[in-house]
Amino acid sequence: AKYDVDSGDVAIKIPKKIPGEHFTDLDMITKLLAPKQSKPTTPKIEVVSSDSPLEIPDEFEWEWEQQISENTIDTTVSYGFAGNHSGVYTRFLDEYPDLLDLPEPDTTQPEERLLLMLEDLQRRFDME
Repeated sequence: AKYDVDSGDVAIKIPKKIPGEHFTDLDMITKLLAPKQSKPTTPKIEVVSSDSPLEIPDEFEWEWEQQISENTIDTTVSYGFAGNHSGVYTRFLDEYPDLLDLPEPDTTQPEERLLLMLEDLQRRFDME
C-alpha cells in the first residue's frame, strides 16, 4: 500500500483470486452501486384446486339494516393530537382555575369549543 501525503491518495494493490480474470465496467461507479436485479420469484398465490368457481346465489342478501343503540354511542370528549387525551385538565382546574379560557374542557363538545373561542376572540379584540 502507498500513501501520497500531498494528494491524500491511498493506493492498495490487491491481487486477483484468479489471475487473468477480466472485470467489465469497473470504471462505471453508478453501475457498481446499482441494486442487484432480483431473480423472478414464484407467485405468492397458488391455486390448489379449480374444480368450480365460487358461485354466489342470486337471492343472497347484500344489504342489511343496521341497528345502533343509544348506549353504544361514545359521548366522551377528547382533545389533543388525534383526540388521544381526555380528563387531563380536571385535576389542574381545581388548583389553577385561570389555566384555561374554556370553563369545562372535559365536557365541552368540539363544535361548542369553536363557538366559545370565536366569542372570546370577539370580546377581547381591540382595534388599537
